[in-house]
Amino acid sequence: MKNVLLWLPRILSIFVITIISLLALDVFDQPQWLLALGMHLLPSFLLTAITAIAWKNPKEGSGLFFILGLISLWFYHFEALFISIPLMIIGGLFFISDRQTKK
Repeated sequence: MKNVLLWLPRILSIFVITIISLLALDVFDQPQWLLALGMHLLPSFLLTAITAIAWKNPKEGSGLFFILGLISLWFYHFEALFISIPLMIIGGLFFISDRQTKK
């Protein structure tokens, strides 16, 4: 069980990054598609950096995921529930993983 709690938040965060990156691929019909692609991939880059932090320091990463989920919920209200709720769940899983590995 300890091994599952260790890898579940990491796998879920990679999955969320992949989904958000795939959603960014709708920009190829625009005239400046390279700039638009870079702008649409900024959240993926941010989540990749937070995942790298959480991989080494799960407690700090859990806080960053939870705060990012709250920020997205605050700015986008209920339109971003499908992004903010998984981020908060991943933050909670990183926190639980940190608690379980310290025991």
